Amino acid sequence: MDRARAFRPVLFPGVSVAVDSLFDTQEKRHGRRWISTEPEPVPMWLLSPDQRVGLEVLFFLGHLERRYEIWDNRAPCLLAFGSPEEAALRFGHFLDDICRWEQASLPKPCPIEPGVEVAEVGRFRLTRRERHVRLDVAVDTRKYRELLRVWTRRDAWDWDFLIPQLPVRTVLVVGQAFQPDLQSLNVHASGWKA
Repeated sequence: MDRARAFRPVLFPGVSVAVDSLFDTQEKRHGRRWISTEPEPVPMWLLSPDQRVGLEVLFFLGHLERRYEIWDNRAPCLLAFGSPEEAALRFGHFLDDICRWEQASLPKPCPIEPGVEVAEVGRFRLTRRERHVRLDVAVDTRKYRELLRVWTRRDAWDWDFLIPQLPVRTVLVVGQAFQPDLQSLNVHASGWKA
């Protein structure tokens, strides 16, 4: 082994490591496997037409980066399929599941324009646009606001356990510095001093 290309760890004096082996990457071992920068074409059917895809797949995989958001009192989710034919088949599966969930009869989807159809059942609105299926679920956001009000109430939390463990006298709360009254360990009685 060439001395200039060897690494000798101080911790292990008798060991010598070839520097080239430290940078043994997959590209060096296997070469570049891709030649073109063109993406592979999307297959016409991502899943077999015989495989039923339930509504839970749309709920679980239909949120970008698992962001479960509510916009305009609706929780949206969307899935893209390989072709409009596959999207139409999955649209039917999703609509069937929604009707069972809402205990409603199966409606006939309304065509809005070529390649676009919509069906509404209860609080669910299902839309197919070419190879995309979107579901919007109506959400009563007043319940979420009430939940926030309850969880942000000061008396909903037991603050007594924090005071004896404070390492410093200044605590940062919502971007402002406050000092607790350490004369009394009961935060509820003494409060915080600015």
